[in-house]
Amino acid sequence: MVVYESVTAEADTHIDHSGGLLKKGSLLVAMINASEFNKIFKAPEPNAEREAKLHSITEDLEDFLPTIDASGIFEYFQPEEWFGNENYGRAMMAAWWLKAHPEALTPDVRTNIAKLLKVGGETFQKEFLFVYPEAQDF
Repeated sequence: MVVYESVTAEADTHIDHSGGLLKKGSLLVAMINASEFNKIFKAPEPNAEREAKLHSITEDLEDFLPTIDASGIFEYFQPEEWFGNENYGRAMMAAWWLKAHPEALTPDVRTNIAKLLKVGGETFQKEFLFVYPEAQDF
């Protein structure tokens, strides 16, 4: 896991994108953390340390919401795609984004989230519902 501030605090170089300032490398750090979430999630034996690491990544991903939003990444990949397969780390990033953009909750997004919650099991459900409790009713 890469802690957001440990990388971006040293970099005072920003990119102006669509009127928003982005710290260089911050979107990459978010994607690395999403990938790390996947690796830890797929570990063979669930335990308290594993769950604590997953929760730490989940909380840290919230810090990336302004970057995710300003980057325009959801213009390239639609929310249906972010929730459309078993890439749990990517789904966690998208959950933070969806929380800020409730208008993006389409029937397809809702269906894909429901499938992920079912397939992902209790640990994923716990983390996802921490971010997006509205999915409890899906």
